[in-house]
Amino acid sequence: MWHKGYPVCLFLNGSYCNKNCSTTVVNIFGSDIEVIESDGGYEESRTAYTRPLEGGLRISNIDTGWGCTGGFSASYGNWVYYVTAGHCGRSSDRFSQGGSYFGYAYRLVNSGELDAMLISLGQLSYASNYNYGQPNFTSWQRESYEYVGQYVCMNGSYTGNACGVVKSTNYSAREHNNMTAADYNSTNGDSGSPTYYGSQIRGVHEGVGSNGWKMYTHVQSIVDYWGLSPRTW
Repeated sequence: MWHKGYPVCLFLNGSYCNKNCSTTVVNIFGSDIEVIESDGGYEESRTAYTRPLEGGLRISNIDTGWGCTGGFSASYGNWVYYVTAGHCGRSSDRFSQGGSYFGYAYRLVNSGELDAMLISLGQLSYASNYNYGQPNFTSWQRESYEYVGQYVCMNGSYTGNACGVVKSTNYSAREHNNMTAADYNSTNGDSGSPTYYGSQIRGVHEGVGSNGWKMYTHVQSIVDYWGLSPRTW
């Protein structure tokens, strides 16, 4: 079975192999087979060279060495960008994915209701509406449709996919205000991850607030500030 070019192994009942996979497979099929094991496989391919870029991929700041996660692609006229968190770098910093350069920090804000960065892409073909391991993005949420108790997920390159519910739509922490807070899991390096539900973009993950809630920049704040059109096609 393959997903977007990557092999995924599972049993007939739909469950994935765990650390005892080789023993289980031999018990089922006998010893006259060759078992090839992989450490993580599917999740590790977030770090493999991937073009076009997808939400949830591991990205690296070439100039600082920092690791973050890509959020989603967006366009402004003929220009295309990969959106991540603003605190993932500085203006003009270069970024790589899968060990290969793909763009530089063109615009960023890390204050108020925004923690977002636009990485200018070197090629139009690098942009997509893909979300790693999840449905493609087909829409983005208007802020007026957001409410406390709403289900939301984050697709982090370190944590993986994690879901929770919105706890606040006007959350303040550190230098930020009017952010969205939720109770999904995250860890260092997930900054910039797409927050979403189903095929709808909800925003870009920022980090942990003072009470342990995770906060994110709402997608409409990013759209309105830079006049962007998120890639949903």
